[in-house]
Amino acid sequence: MNRAFVRASALTSLVLAVGCMQDFDQFRGGGGAGTGGSGGIVDPCDGVDCNDDNPCTQDSCVDGTCQNVPGTATFPDPGDDCVDTICEEGVQRTVPDDNETPPSDGLECTADTCSAGSPVYTPTPGQPCGNGSVCNAAGQCSCNVASDCGTDPACGSWACEPAGCQLNLVPSNTTTPVEDNGTVGDCLALFCDADPDGNLVELPSSDPNVDGNQCTADLCMNGTPSNPNQPNGTSCSANGATPCNNCQCTGGQCCTTTAQACGARVCGMVANSCGNMVSCGTCSNPALPACTTAGACVQCTANGNCSGGTPVCKLTAPGANTCVQCLANGDCSGGTPVCNTTTNSCVQCTTNANCSGGTPVCKLTAPGANTCVACTQNSDCPMSSPLCNTTTNTCFGCGSDADCSGATPKCATSGPNLGTCVECNAVGDASADCVGNLKGKECKANNTCGCGLAENPSADCGAGTNGPRCRDTVLVCGCNNPGDCSGCSSNVCP
Repeated sequence: MNRAFVRASALTSLVLAVGCMQDFDQFRGGGGAGTGGSGGIVDPCDGVDCNDDNPCTQDSCVDGTCQNVPGTATFPDPGDDCVDTICEEGVQRTVPDDNETPPSDGLECTADTCSAGSPVYTPTPGQPCGNGSVCNAAGQCSCNVASDCGTDPACGSWACEPAGCQLNLVPSNTTTPVEDNGTVGDCLALFCDADPDGNLVELPSSDPNVDGNQCTADLCMNGTPSNPNQPNGTSCSANGATPCNNCQCTGGQCCTTTAQACGARVCGMVANSCGNMVSCGTCSNPALPACTTAGACVQCTANGNCSGGTPVCKLTAPGANTCVQCLANGDCSGGTPVCNTTTNSCVQCTTNANCSGGTPVCKLTAPGANTCVACTQNSDCPMSSPLCNTTTNTCFGCGSDADCSGATPKCATSGPNLGTCVECNAVGDASADCVGNLKGKECKANNTCGCGLAENPSADCGAGTNGPRCRDTVLVCGCNNPGDCSGCSSNVCP
């Protein structure tokens, strides 16, 4: 903004009066004060702000009064807004400038000018534009008729569209009706193949060499005829001139299908009608990993399929193709040297001939089948221990009193304890077998000495026993308290 502050004051008049050489400093406040004076001369424009914020005026102060007179100013101009800014009689105004060029509208078919201070975009019909097009009256790069665009090529035609000339090409890979050389099966032809100019192109075609074999493909490979085998498994109905019902291609021949060749087989290889070996599958179940010659998945076909506790492959029924412990004694060792060929398991024995020593008998029934034991019946036991415990398969008992001693000196000759050493054998009161037995003089049915009735005193007790009383519940001689005998201790008289 142009600002000019001119101060023409009484001070100025005074200076002019005294001459140009007058020192202005003597008139300024701050000089030495005279007698009784108060200082220098005061400027009446000091502290007066005459700026009216109008770039089109010259601002000044005269004798303390502001004067704002019309002036000139220069304003920035972008050069493309179609107007200029000027000062006119002290007022800032905007006036048209049609010599400027407005911002482009981005259209090829308009002229960009200024008119009366505003941008004007005027169509330029007939002006060349785009790819062989012309501008139309609407200011678009287009054409008037299709012939404006040129001669139609073999594979397309020109069209005049609102957006301009457009070449409409025929679809890609469209052959002409006639082969370029008249040769059938040479895999070459003239194509409209989306050439940007719409020209014919000689390219590989879909005109293959047909060999008449259902199990080969009739192909063109990059302009060269080819007859590769169809994928194995492709359906076919004849092998050359030989019919083949529900067949499939195998190695370029029409053969029986894998399902037909395999039948009930689920694994292994078998020949089809063309003599080709085909797979009937594999055994994927870990429990049945081996394939038999009949094409069945089984546990084993050889010992190599077996391991651990069942290292031998049984190949005969019953249980054919299963892993077992043994088929013969040679498959067994250690404490189980004999093969039970019924269960195919290694055991201690299958007959008494496999047993000896203190366990000479082969037990053939469960529990503990095929183990050597002392006995399975009484006849297996010696006279010295003539009874067989069929639960433990051990011999026990006695043959006579000579086999017994100590607290059980008698060999029971009857009753549930037959053949065992007991306290007494002659059941009844005052049994001779219980003479001198401290528990009592009566031989009970369980072959133990004691007393018959709980009473005090008891005829079965007294001298030679533990006391005069037949004690309750236990029915043995003794005492309950000192009243039964002097010094009764732990139910026994001294």
